[in-house]
Amino acid sequence: MARKNIKIINPRFDLAKSECKKALQAGVLGVAQRIEGLAAANAPIDTGALRASIYSESAIESNREERIGEAEEKYPGPGRDRDDGRKPTTRDDEFVPAQLIEVNGELQAKAAVGANYGMHVELGTGRMNARPFLGPAAEQGMSEAERIVGAQLKKVLDQP
Repeated sequence: MARKNIKIINPRFDLAKSECKKALQAGVLGVAQRIEGLAAANAPIDTGALRASIYSESAIESNREERIGEAEEKYPGPGRDRDDGRKPTTRDDEFVPAQLIEVNGELQAKAAVGANYGMHVELGTGRMNARPFLGPAAEQGMSEAERIVGAQLKKVLDQP
């Protein structure tokens, strides 16, 4: 029996594919935002700068500048006077390894910490025990990933 290729040309299929990709990206960002929220809830509090500097971002949305700006405004760092040459509490690149969420190498989002001492709190030092907040948040957030991404896809697939 001969095999025939059938080509269906329907602009609605292209639209559905595009909408599904957007929904997947929104779902991946949703996972990063969930991890951000859990990490903020888990972060130890001294001044609040660490908690305030936790952010999430993807290709479609980022709250990095907003969160780090808020942290710097409220908690400018040692001496509370940035004119003294000291670095602010934040503004360096992530110091805790960011929790990257990736699907098929192209849809990405991350949850990260802008406070320059976040790594020391997360991993500990020779003088301080570790107080992990981002790693446990990532584990819990990733366990909810299927539900979060699925909810975004369901919104698209349930449309008439």
